[in-house]
Amino acid sequence: VEFKTREPELVKERLLKGLALIEDNITYEFPYFTRNYIVAGMISNIMLELKEPKEEWRKKANGYFTRALQLSPKRPSILIEWAKTDFLTGRYEEGKKKLEQVILINERVPEAYFMLGLGSIYQRDFKKADEYFEEANKRGIDMKDPNRLLQLVFVYNEIQEYEKTIEVMERVVELDPDTIQQYASLATMYKKVGNIQKARETALKILKINPEANKEVEEFIKELTN
Repeated sequence: VEFKTREPELVKERLLKGLALIEDNITYEFPYFTRNYIVAGMISNIMLELKEPKEEWRKKANGYFTRALQLSPKRPSILIEWAKTDFLTGRYEEGKKKLEQVILINERVPEAYFMLGLGSIYQRDFKKADEYFEEANKRGIDMKDPNRLLQLVFVYNEIQEYEKTIEVMERVVELDPDTIQQYASLATMYKKVGNIQKARETALKILKINPEANKEVEEFIKELTN
């Protein structure tokens, strides 16, 4: 969810440079260091989130996580991140199986329940998602953390549940009222659903935090009337 305040191409460039360094590290220095493969898989997932070629980055992620699991077969974070790859590429049941495997290894890993909640959103089982999020909350995940809620925003937006996206994004703004990007994302979502008045009101709130954003806000409001 964007408001012309981020530069995706710059992000991609930095990620690719970071991945190249990790691959060099794997090839020439630390081929048995599990963390290298996990981070490389995480970068692959971010590239998927940025809408880079799905099959290419799915294969890359699968390769990294397969090797990581060979090196550390009982490390829950590997399966959790790998499940994210499955969700991002529409393989929801495969992702859920990986998370259920985590719980079998150690039922006290709260991240597994949170990720199962995200998987349930992808499958539009919102009641089940709430149950998983409640369980994750009981086990130590703060479901009022804006960064957690932004993950819900991403998934709701992915499946085009825009009203739910807005509902959660409004909670994010309430919890994090001093971050410009939260208002920018919410304004963009209002625009997407055709609520021009709310989009304008939300965009103008950015100027109270940073008056120097006047140009970007004016351009956004101008677009609303075109």
